[in-house]
Amino acid sequence: MVCARVAVLGAACMVCCAQQAISPKADPFIEKARAVALSFVEQLPHYVVSQSTKRKYLRVEPSSGGTWRTLDEVSAQLVYVNGKEIYSDVMRDGKPAPDLREKQGMWSTGEYAYRLGGLFAPAAATVFHSPRSAKVNGRPALVYSFAVEQQNSGWVIMIRGKTFQPAHKGTITFDRETARVLELEMNSRDFPRGFPIEIVTSKTKLGQVRIGDNEYFLPVEAEVSSCTAGVDPVCTRNVSEFRDYRKFTADSSIKFEP
Repeated sequence: MVCARVAVLGAACMVCCAQQAISPKADPFIEKARAVALSFVEQLPHYVVSQSTKRKYLRVEPSSGGTWRTLDEVSAQLVYVNGKEIYSDVMRDGKPAPDLREKQGMWSTGEYAYRLGGLFAPAAATVFHSPRSAKVNGRPALVYSFAVEQQNSGWVIMIRGKTFQPAHKGTITFDRETARVLELEMNSRDFPRGFPIEIVTSKTKLGQVRIGDNEYFLPVEAEVSSCTAGVDPVCTRNVSEFRDYRKFTADSSIKFEP
């Protein structure tokens, strides 16, 4: 059950965040990672990537927890230009759905590059905590937990025409040698009373992709889960894949919605 799963993740993060807090300047590795992340954001080219998202929902039942059911499959072209992400050619189950983001489902915005750079920006006042060692695809890695307060948040949650930038905690996994980000997990908290959802988690896995003549570490998989507030909650899970990264140029065949 996603609600329980999300709650467990949140509890785990709360325990982890009880570790010793450190500032970026107090940890040479975080300082290195910040430089790598900001350089990454500055050097990103304009690109297009094909995104495919399978959306499921679950009506929580006290006795059984409920059963996940398929809602739909959404495909789109995601264009990254001048630090912003723009969705085009949005299709739902193979049919055009240009207004899907405004009318249906839960969307987590706040571009990946922005979120990554934002974690290390002074304005975010991100609190990092002592790391633990791990391995990702056989490579040594470091996993840091972190926390960002609501007033500093750049993570925008949008549902049913309402938006909110929640405080969040999470973990960020770095390659120990290069300080590049391999995985990013964010867990929201403290939504205001009356907001349609009460918890959101976002997980992003990165991989090496080629754009033009260069290679970059960019999202290849992502999962966003949420549960509504109040009685009889409904949970959703959006699992996305990103494929076919390529340069965006003036000649790119992309249809932008009006």
